[in-house]
Amino acid sequence: PPFDKVEARQALAWTVDQAEYMTAMIGNPDYFQTCDSMLTCGTPNASNVDAEPLIKKDMEKAKELLESAGYNGETVVVMHPTDHPTANAALVTAANLRELGVNVDLQAMDWATLTTRRTSKNPPEEGGWNLFHTRHDGYQASLPVAHLSVAAGGDDAWFGWPDDPKIEELRQAWAMERDPAKAKDILNELHAELMRYQPYVPVGQYAMPSAWRSNVNGVLESPASLVLWNIDIE
Repeated sequence: PPFDKVEARQALAWTVDQAEYMTAMIGNPDYFQTCDSMLTCGTPNASNVDAEPLIKKDMEKAKELLESAGYNGETVVVMHPTDHPTANAALVTAANLRELGVNVDLQAMDWATLTTRRTSKNPPEEGGWNLFHTRHDGYQASLPVAHLSVAAGGDDAWFGWPDDPKIEELRQAWAMERDPAKAKDILNELHAELMRYQPYVPVGQYAMPSAWRSNVNGVLESPASLVLWNIDIE
């Protein structure tokens, strides 16, 4: 609690200004963009159905939704990984929640501690947590069947354990549909349900620049990471 309630997760989405998050995390606007999709923008699977909360910060609406969720001043633990690229994102989230009147406990830790602690389903006061930030590579996050943060299979889902049978039904239907037009319709329906249920809140999209010496040839573009074949050195 309170993020076991749909309204609280929706409230969190309305607090986000993606440009603010990306500026805090990345800094240089040449390397980041805002994105109005729960799946990677710039890919065939991006959808902006019902995506207004991803592109329009509205703190008043967030306050209303948080009240609807029954929030009553309980402590919200935001894990702050000081040695991870998402460190500044945690600071932005904490500031936004405090602006809403949320009692935030921003707990600093290293990334290894966070990845251990996020497996806990205990209440925050017993070693659990309320919020953490992470990142996914763009290729994985473009695929409904591979994006960990949109899976909603309950105890079998990723950390946070979202549970929404409709999301799971639509993910499977998309994977099995061979007609591109029908698959796109399923994708848009899925996106609408993701925006309603809000299993996670995207805070922007960025690219990591790469560099190599001038005597290195044959470096291949890859959607996820460096591949080491085809390379030669003069």
